[in-house]
Amino acid sequence: MNLPAAGLWRDLFEPLLDTGAHPLRYILRAWPRAMAPTFAVALVLSVLSQLLGLEPIPDDDPWRRLASMPKGWLLLQVVLIAPVAETLLMAPLLVLLMRLWRGRRLEAALSSAAVWAFLHSLSALLWGLCVFWTFFVFSTAWLAWRPRSFAHACLVTAGIHALHNAVAGLGLILAW
Repeated sequence: MNLPAAGLWRDLFEPLLDTGAHPLRYILRAWPRAMAPTFAVALVLSVLSQLLGLEPIPDDDPWRRLASMPKGWLLLQVVLIAPVAETLLMAPLLVLLMRLWRGRRLEAALSSAAVWAFLHSLSALLWGLCVFWTFFVFSTAWLAWRPRSFAHACLVTAGIHALHNAVAGLGLILAW
């Protein structure tokens, strides 16, 4: 990715492109870069929707069924199964997008994030808006680690995603 010589954009993304660190260190460094902006967007959108009298998650939303699920099973699905499954689905999408964008990683990562935001918005519009940034970080991580190996790309991306979902999963459990 072409980054500016200095500034917030470089400070935010340069560590996401550095795969010289141990994968676990990379995950722990990338996770806050995914989580903090996503949390801020979610908070702002939630407050705005409440001020406008909108229901952020409709009453008929299928995700409300999660509330009746045993807590351990919920965490297993949210923290382990979803990150692995979505990373495995993200891989061929990113391969296709890299071909479409002729190897330009920034465009491929942005396009991937848009696809994942759209898919998540099918359950709740605000959810889709919130996950755009997160999936941009996941896609950037996958593209950065893919030259090392497919396994590295998948494990690192799923690891960041799992930490992200662990916070969301714990929030769901505490809210219900």
